[in-house]
Amino acid sequence: MEAWLPVGNRSAPVSNPATAAANAANPNPAQEVPAAIGEVNFNPDLQSNPYFLHANENPALVLVSTPMDGSNYHPWARAMTMALSCKNKLAFVNGTITKPAIGDRKYDVWERCNNTVVSWIVRSLSPTIGRSVLWIDTAYGIWNDLKRRFSQQDLFRIAEIKCEIYRTKQEEGSLNEYFTKHKLLWDELMILRPTMLCGCNPKCQCGKRIDEMNEQAEKDKLSVFLIGLHDRYTGARNQIMLMKPLPDVCEAYSMIAQQERQF
Repeated sequence: MEAWLPVGNRSAPVSNPATAAANAANPNPAQEVPAAIGEVNFNPDLQSNPYFLHANENPALVLVSTPMDGSNYHPWARAMTMALSCKNKLAFVNGTITKPAIGDRKYDVWERCNNTVVSWIVRSLSPTIGRSVLWIDTAYGIWNDLKRRFSQQDLFRIAEIKCEIYRTKQEEGSLNEYFTKHKLLWDELMILRPTMLCGCNPKCQCGKRIDEMNEQAEKDKLSVFLIGLHDRYTGARNQIMLMKPLPDVCEAYSMIAQQERQF
């Protein structure tokens, strides 16, 4: 059934009566849609909105326990990312929320939230690094500045990690402490030298080669972990090396941990 609306001296058909009624009530509906969408995206009173600031979220908060001094950028960035995500403020450092124009209704709220996040970041830095970013206006700008300065791959650090991995032995320490040392070193090495991936679809010949290299890297983790174990785990180590297919290093740790509990 068609509804009819007056257009000048004529009548024009409208296929949906509900749409016809809405158009009659609002002669220019196109101007109302962005306003409605803006209200949904910008609501500082809604707790799930990034612009919302809880009464306890003051600039004096310390989000991470260890300040970033330049040598620990990657663990610091990981801890800060998790903390900002919990505070629902990650959008202020990853560029999702941009600086509105002065005079925009969002500007005052954005400035308050941005300055709060800036304070959290600066308080998590060493005094020297904190002074070096103090005059950067936005949290996004500070985050990118720190990333450019400290996230670059360090060839000497990669070499140091590799040497430390092969030097690490369990000796008289606990199995858990030994495994944790290895895992921290491997995780840092993976950040500095990420795992290679093939983006071809379907996977090409180079992708198969990359998979083989990544599989060999997992075997290296397992062999280095097993070689560094205390001599009392010799029997368990030999049994694991005879398994087909080989377990990954976490599964091997779980197997040996069961034997340690028997000890």
